Formats: sequence, structure tokens, C-alpha cells
Amino acid sequence: MGLSKERFRRDRERLVVELAETGDHLIGEIDLVLSAYPDLKRPGLETTIFMEKMAELFIGDLDRLSESELKLLEGMASVARDMGKARLFDETYLGHMLTQASIPGMLGHMLGVRVGDNTVAREVSRFSTELEPEAIRGLAEIIGFDPEKADGTFTSGGSMAMQTALMSARRNCDERISREGGKMVVITSPFAHYSVSKMCDIIGGPHGQVEKRAVGSENLKISMDSLQEEIEKVKGEGSPFVVVGIAGETETGLIDPLVEMADMTEREGGLFIVDGAYGAPYRLSRNGQLFEGMERAYAVTLDPHKALGTPYANGAVLWRDKKDIFFGYADRAEYLGKGNLGQKRIEGSMGPDPILSTLAVLRTLGRKGLEVMYDLTLDRIEYLHKRVEESSLLVPLHYPELNLLCFTYSDEALRRLEVDSGDHKRMEELIESTRIDLDKGIERVGGYFFSGTKLPLDGGNAIWVYRSCIMNPRTTNGIIDQAVAGLEKGISSRFVK
Repeated sequence: MGLSKERFRRDRERLVVELAETGDHLIGEIDLVLSAYPDLKRPGLETTIFMEKMAELFIGDLDRLSESELKLLEGMASVARDMGKARLFDETYLGHMLTQASIPGMLGHMLGVRVGDNTVAREVSRFSTELEPEAIRGLAEIIGFDPEKADGTFTSGGSMAMQTALMSARRNCDERISREGGKMVVITSPFAHYSVSKMCDIIGGPHGQVEKRAVGSENLKISMDSLQEEIEKVKGEGSPFVVVGIAGETETGLIDPLVEMADMTEREGGLFIVDGAYGAPYRLSRNGQLFEGMERAYAVTLDPHKALGTPYANGAVLWRDKKDIFFGYADRAEYLGKGNLGQKRIEGSMGPDPILSTLAVLRTLGRKGLEVMYDLTLDRIEYLHKRVEESSLLVPLHYPELNLLCFTYSDEALRRLEVDSGDHKRMEELIESTRIDLDKGIERVGGYFFSGTKLPLDGGNAIWVYRSCIMNPRTTNGIIDQAVAGLEKGISSRFVK
């Protein structure tokens, strides 16, 4: 037996009222957002039941299966039973920038799987190819590009989106490099995602024609003085350069000073790329002013499988001016033709899943629904900041600009734990053990999950800290209270007597 419709309605109404702290006028939009995300505690959503429904959809009536179909079902059922042990990315999961994909995102993805298009060539993805511009325009509007002048492409994830953006910049610099020698220098902060270094190595080749350089930080963001110094150094070397700004650091959620970075890069003759993989859609939130300057970027990367609620793998890169778009075919197979989606990306074959899942979210939740969803997560992370700030054992390391907060032990807790914050090994042991205890060993039906990370500080030092990213719109203040209280209990149990 599952939940009755009446019970489901009452539960959702309760949650809507609890989350609607900013006024009754938002209740309709909040209800839309909650309706778009499955309640993973509901009976009937178990993986085995899901697999049975999928099997019946594709195979037919399960009571009338042939012997060969029964063998198929048994194999699928064994996979479902194994996956039944997987954790639930539900409202108590407060650690990384992921949660259960939204219902429209999952349905769009499944539609792509069912259709089976290959967007490498138009003739085998005719309708997906025609829908892609609508999805790209929607993303362009979200990040502030003129949708009539911009263009972009979907990729298999954020790393490939970054590689495509850097390849496009590399081609922009190739003529100068071949004429004058040298290399393209990519300048970032210490908080740049690992994919920037990874892709610089890949596209730089054996002769290192692309080099990534990290400059200093200030208040956990890029230091503009250090950036200016490095640009002057690179220009003195005669090298073309790219500056990568971060619209939402994966470590802290903080946003680089994008306007100042755009001004400096334009003035000094470089290219400006914004890594908005995680944070860019938060431009629709009440903190949208923090993203000013992103619309001036040469290219912006973003991951719909993060803040847009689509399944993996889904990345995208958008160019402000479509003339700069990366065309990667060169002398590829003639049978693929021209004017197809595969020309704009590094990958070859790719299904329509990223296009259709993104489009499903944009058509259902829309800008207003996304705005409300992001503001809900900002409400929760700000409450977590307040709760940590009031704790005698914990202290926040920054004020959250997006839905992410890093925090660590207070001086009182360090004293009673008899540990120095600079003792990285001991700090890591304490943080890892307390958060895993809280999560009951990272089981499927666990407790509350915070992540941990080694956070680089200004001046080159680093410390181990707790990290929370709240993505699920069903998370409430009550859940946060219980999670922090449980963490405090675990910390105090480790006090030296």
C-alpha cells in the first residue's frame, strides 16, 4: 500500500507552509517546485518497483513473459536489488552539489533514451536538432547573454564544457602563437575546479602550449592585485592569455568579482571565460546581482545536472557571440554532413537526453519556478549559517553567497578536543569520523550528510573543514537543526576528559 492521495496532499501542504517564509504569494510557486521533486520516502519509489515498471513498459505484461524475457527480467531485477542499497539523495543529504533529479528532468532524459537519437548528425536527430536552439536560448537568457547573438552546445558534463571553451579560446589564439611562438596562458584563482588544470594539460599537448597559472586569493576569492601582476608578467612574455572567473566556487560557493575581472581582461587584451558550472543559474535568485559581469564573458560553462535538476551527464558551454563558437570537425566523415549539433562540441555521438531534460525543466518550472527553488535553498543555507554561528562548538568561515557553506570548530571545541587547526591529519580524522557517524556509515537510509574538504586559505595555508551544499527544495529548518545537533553531539563525545 502506498500513501493515499489525501495523505500526500496534506504532507505537501504542510511542507509548503513551512517553507513559505517570505509570504503567502509564493505558495503556488513553492508547490510547483515541490511537485517537481520526488519524495523519496514514499512507498512505491523503491528501485525494484521502478525496474518492474520500466520492464513492463518495454517488455510488456509481466504475467505473460516468454522464457527469454524472464531471463532478462531476472538479470534486471538483480541489478535493481543491488542498487536498492544506494543512498537516497533526499532532503537530509546536505553535503555536495547534487540531489535527486527533478521529475521533468528525469522524464525528459528517459524520453531521450526511448527516442534514441544521435545528435552527431541532423538526419538521425531531426527533431532534437530543431529543439536544441530553444534549450540553448533558455540557458543564454539565464546567464544574461543576448539569445539572438549567443549560441552554445550541450556536452557530456562540466569538464568537457570547459575543454570546449578553452579549445575555442585556443583557436582564437593559435594564429598569434604560430606567428610569435609561446603558449596560451590560462589564469585562475586557487579555487578553480580541477577540470581547468586537466583540460589545459590535454589541449596544451606534449609541448605545453597551454599553461594554467593560479594567482593569490583574498577573502576566499581571486585577488585582483595578484591577477593584475600575473597579466603584466604574461604580457611581458609575449603570450596571449585567458582569465577564468568563477561564478560559484565548488569549495565555498563564493563568486569572483566578475565585473572587475571583465574590466581588467578587456583592458589588457585577453579573453574572459566564466566557470558557472555549479552557480550560474543562481543569477535568477535574489542574489543575482552578484553575477553582474558574467554577461560580458567570451564563454560561460554550466551544468544543468546541478542547479537545473536534470540527470547526469549534462553540461553546456555558451558563447556570447556565435561567431566564436567552437567548430571541431575539420576533416571528419563527410557522411555526417554540415550544420549539425556535433560540429559544436568535442564529443562525437551523443543522445538527445541533455537537450530534452533541460527543455523539460525550462518548460515546466520556468524562470519563476527556478527563482523560487534557488531562493528556498538560500533560505536554508542562511539558516544553517545562523545555526552554526550560534553554536558553541562550530564557526562559519564565510557568509554564504549561494547555497554552500564551509564551517569548522570553534576555539572552545578545539581546546576541548586538544587539537590544533593546523594539524591537518588530526583535523581530517575528526571531521571525517564525526560526519560519517552522523550519516550512520553512509547507508541508504542514513542520518544527515555533510561533506568535508581541505580549504585553501588566503596566503597559501589550508585547513580541513565541514562543507554543506543544500540542493533539495524539501530540506527544512527542522532538518538542519537535527543535523547540526547530531554533529555537535558527535564532536562533544570526542572531547578529551
